[in-house]
Formats: sequence, structure tokens, C-alpha cells
Amino acid sequence: MEGFIDFLNFNPAFRAGLFFVLGTCLGSFVTALQYRLPRNLNWTTDRSRCTSCKHTLGAPDLVPVFSWLFLKGRCRHCGTRIHWRYPVIELCFGLAGVVISCLLP
Repeated sequence: MEGFIDFLNFNPAFRAGLFFVLGTCLGSFVTALQYRLPRNLNWTTDRSRCTSCKHTLGAPDLVPVFSWLFLKGRCRHCGTRIHWRYPVIELCFGLAGVVISCLLP
């Protein structure tokens, strides 16, 4: 473990990239909670679904920011537009992760 910590300390670009990925994942989780909690949906066991066609989303559909870009902001199954706020929130969390990584000693 110490070797990995040293690697992160000597590779600030890698550390920033890692924090960006972790931040976008956290942002994705926040957007899922933002959708599910007001609707009393179970956020611990239910799978993510398209809000329009209710199709269960697979792993390729759930990669933060990149899935939205790759799918051109539409559901893979029904073609309904996915609101731009989801990748924006994920991106903001990712950028916050980069800022935090830069502030670490």
C-alpha cells in the first residue's frame, strides 16, 4: 500500500485522473439519489432504469459522462432524450475531485 501512496505522490496527473473518475462516480450516485429519494424508490437494491421506457440499464449505459456523450444524450433502448443536467452534475463532481487532488500534499 505504501508503494501506491508513493506512486500517487510522485504522479500528480495520475492522482488527478483517479480523483476525476472517483468524483464522476460520486456525481452519478448523487444524481441517482436525486431521482430516487423524492419518488420513494429503493436506492439500495433497485437497478437503474430509463425514466421513459423503464428498461434496466446495463454497465455500458452507466459510465458517468462518457455514456451520455457516446449515446448522444439519448436512451439506447427507446431513444428518449436524457436531460443534460446528469452529465453536468457528474462532470462538476469530477472537476471537484481534481481540485481536491491538487490541494492534497
